[in-house]
Amino acid sequence: MSRISVALLLILFFSTLSYAAEADTFRNPCAGISITKPADWYYMGIDQNYENLKNSKMKDEELKKLSLKMADVPMIVIMKYPEPYNNLNPTLKVDVKPTGDYKGTNPKKILSAMTASMGDFFDGFKIINGPTDAKIDGMNGAYVRFNTIMKMEGGQSYPSCSEIWVIPRGDHMFMFSANTKQDEKNCKRDEIRKIVETIKIDR
Repeated sequence: MSRISVALLLILFFSTLSYAAEADTFRNPCAGISITKPADWYYMGIDQNYENLKNSKMKDEELKKLSLKMADVPMIVIMKYPEPYNNLNPTLKVDVKPTGDYKGTNPKKILSAMTASMGDFFDGFKIINGPTDAKIDGMNGAYVRFNTIMKMEGGQSYPSCSEIWVIPRGDHMFMFSANTKQDEKNCKRDEIRKIVETIKIDR
């Protein structure tokens, strides 16, 4: 897996909102996708995303620098609590990326390739579930869930659970990434799944 591919995957965990969104339902007509957040959840702005990425601590500092350079990749990010938040803030991100070399590849193999070297960059990396077949809005894709220890430059450390769904669409693919605490004390993963169920993808 290339360093650029890893950087793009890391950005999913510290992501940005590239369009102003005030209503609970967000739609990107160019990408042909919409998502509805709970009324008491929030959209994350560009500045907050960059700060989150900058304050993260990775084993590979060169990879972190590359991720910071690429942090303007457009995507939607929903968070449960307003920032600043003195804990791991549960988030759900939506992204659209070129399929590239993955075109025509089984989505489970895409996720296997994307997560193959995650243990080189994050402590405590462990696959919990998958990659397995999955559907979003009736469209075929794949899902994986894994744990890591998310470390910050200030010394904070959070046992994190990450979930990724991939839905290939020819020359591009949708990627949905959720991040919660492993103990689910500040957000149940069922809350994330209920938001995922609101996703609509144009045919």
